[in-house]
Amino acid sequence: MKRKMIFSAMLAALAFIASAYDVKNPALVPVRFKEAPRHEALGLVEKGELRFAIITDKNAEKQRRWREEKSIAPAVELLQEAFEKCTGKKPEVFDVAELEKTKSYPLRIWVGESALTKKLGLDALSMPNQGYEIKTFPDGLAIVGNDSSLIENYPKDSGALRGTLWGAYDFAERFLGCRFFYPGELGSLWPKTDSLSIQPVDYTDSPRFLTRDPCWITWSMGDLRKTWEPIFGPYRKGTVYPDAVPFFERWRMVKATPFWAGHNPRPERFLKSYPDKKELIFYKAPNGNLYYNSQQHIGNYYDVTNLRFADLLVESLKKYYASGGRENDGWEQLNRFYIPFGQCDSDVPLPDMINNPTVVREKLITEENIKRGDVYSDIYGRFYQYLGERVKKEFPDKKLILLPYSNYTQAPLNPKWKLPDNIELRVCFYGMDKIRNPEIAAKWLKLVKEWSEAQQGRPVASLWLYNVPRFQFARAIAPSMAGDVAKLLGKYLGDNDLFLDQYGTLEWWYYYSNYAAVRSMWNPAFNIQAAMDEHWTPFYGKAGPYLKEFYDLLLESYLTYYVPGKERNALYPAPVLNRLEALLKQAEKSLPPDSVEMKRFRLFATPWPKAIEAMRNRMAYERPVYGVHQLLASEKITVDGHADEAVWAKIRALPLRDPGGTNDKPKFPAILKLAWDKQGIYGLAEMKHVPLADPKKSVWDNDSLEILLSPSLKGANLYHYALDPVGNLHFGTKEYVPVEKPYNSHWKSPGFKSVVKKDGDSWRVEFFIPYEDLKVKTPAAYDSWLLNLVRNKKSIPKEYSGTSMTLGNNHNIGMFGIMKFLGKGE
Repeated sequence: MKRKMIFSAMLAALAFIASAYDVKNPALVPVRFKEAPRHEALGLVEKGELRFAIITDKNAEKQRRWREEKSIAPAVELLQEAFEKCTGKKPEVFDVAELEKTKSYPLRIWVGESALTKKLGLDALSMPNQGYEIKTFPDGLAIVGNDSSLIENYPKDSGALRGTLWGAYDFAERFLGCRFFYPGELGSLWPKTDSLSIQPVDYTDSPRFLTRDPCWITWSMGDLRKTWEPIFGPYRKGTVYPDAVPFFERWRMVKATPFWAGHNPRPERFLKSYPDKKELIFYKAPNGNLYYNSQQHIGNYYDVTNLRFADLLVESLKKYYASGGRENDGWEQLNRFYIPFGQCDSDVPLPDMINNPTVVREKLITEENIKRGDVYSDIYGRFYQYLGERVKKEFPDKKLILLPYSNYTQAPLNPKWKLPDNIELRVCFYGMDKIRNPEIAAKWLKLVKEWSEAQQGRPVASLWLYNVPRFQFARAIAPSMAGDVAKLLGKYLGDNDLFLDQYGTLEWWYYYSNYAAVRSMWNPAFNIQAAMDEHWTPFYGKAGPYLKEFYDLLLESYLTYYVPGKERNALYPAPVLNRLEALLKQAEKSLPPDSVEMKRFRLFATPWPKAIEAMRNRMAYERPVYGVHQLLASEKITVDGHADEAVWAKIRALPLRDPGGTNDKPKFPAILKLAWDKQGIYGLAEMKHVPLADPKKSVWDNDSLEILLSPSLKGANLYHYALDPVGNLHFGTKEYVPVEKPYNSHWKSPGFKSVVKKDGDSWRVEFFIPYEDLKVKTPAAYDSWLLNLVRNKKSIPKEYSGTSMTLGNNHNIGMFGIMKFLGKGE
């Protein structure tokens, strides 16, 4: 078996070497070949010597100031870098006016459009958006692309077209064998060569999706600098990159259109401009619940049942454009082309919406709506139609971008709410990770098709895709399914972008799946398996065959155990875990300790020991049982934050663990204790660290304690309390029986009491929860409920711990522990 793996590794290495000369290498994005010219092969490199010079119009981009606006100059830099790192020789670069100086070179590489390339018959601006052509001639080779930098007065807000740069990257990959997997020298391959002869060729290419948004790369590199900088190398001053080249260029990522969709406008800023219109802006339920939160975005909900709110949005937009953007009521990403509107990132539960007078009068929630699933689709259809028509009248040169999301992801059910033709969509698409599940695929094909029909046959411009939260076994694979989404939806999906929300941050130890995702955004026909197979041995040396098997087993298990089920944290069989663990050990053992390959391996292996450990612990998990002390008649607790009653000293603290399932113990432990009597439940929490306690922040952004209870072992309903050191409180509830209902953040617990005390280096809280607020009778001794207590430490260093293995989802009631009401004195 070992000999077979080594032989396979040798074949992969040979294939990789050959791939530098194979224009049809299946590990690269497919390109469109034209009839090849007829001439001899071009010996660009012979016996280590360069036989060509680069010729470009050095003045072509003189009107462009920033690198992100340019294409030709970065393309020239890349080619110089690639040849120098692969051959040891840096090509000379000459302007088109310096042809006399190039006579010592028998061949040339023309880069970017110029008078010379036009004479060669290459017309850059007639190429597709960001398209390029690579074509050989008897005396050289041209790389010419559609570049916005060539267009006089091209507006910066239209997005950059960088066709020549993308052509240069394709040349470096296809002919020199360069590969770019993650930032820093560690993440790239620059194969050494002393010869390069290119056969006559002519091919073109352009991206399927115009924008491949680089935001998640820059956010990850910036937000997790302390994680990535020790691995990739020191960042250059003023950047979030260790390289001179922003890494997103290596992956051909760019925001090439001014299209944007999100939660817009910002609710706090919009209200500030119209303080007397709070109940026009935010939804108020018939029972009086007002969906407004002054401390954070979540908790706000625009009143889309009220068309007067749409009128207010239009008046705000008129003010913005009339003032040249100076008067802005909280709008983001407004431009000359698009007006994005999106509901706040919150929900209103059905009981608070179904009796709304407008909803009842207009029949916006019918039995059909409820059966269909996305109950609010007609509420939004009506609002979208009206807002679209208003925008079309007031701003005929602009389009309205909408964000179908949450429980209004589906198109309107009632055909009455067809959308006007000035509307574009970014539909939130929750099925990417399981797109190879036929049932899921059929559901999402139907959804996007219906949105296309609601737009009178126009395709959906963009999708908002989601990675899998927290579950490493799925996060390692899910992004690579992006191409499957595009292939499934076909003509119903437009060409703007697939916006891949990493649902956290982009982790570079899963570079392979994100590399696959971005390549699939360029061309959904990208052969992921070929690309993966090609890179293992060149990138990891002798460890390559083991890591190839590791990846293949990970993918096979994902498709076998994760994709078919409904849960997003599937269990994999023990033999799979054992083999994955063994392969990592074999890979590590095969590498010299200080080698480049070992450094790459360490990044690759980072998440897996703990991920495997956590899954094994899940297999062995039994709900922990916590005995809750019953107060004697002589034992009284006063909720004052002092915790000076003698009874607290004799109550055993509940142990905390990593909710994700690993064996890691909290580095900042907390003392959590519970007691009960005939009136309710008492609690004490003592945190021995300096808390983040900012009065301007919400309970979710400060240190906090969460109490989650279900008053039986059936898990029929959930009661949720959260509190922080400055006195912020949150109450919520959720029903699971007879049918699961949305979380209700407007539930109140009037009898709840809590008092917080802060010392210099710690904080303490006592609390009381009355049974009356939970609508239950006093439990009998030895009754049991479900319980999860969570401690969120937001001060640096952050830490997250709890009493149950909820796998990062504090509401995962199926994994809650058991609180047993003990007898008197116990």
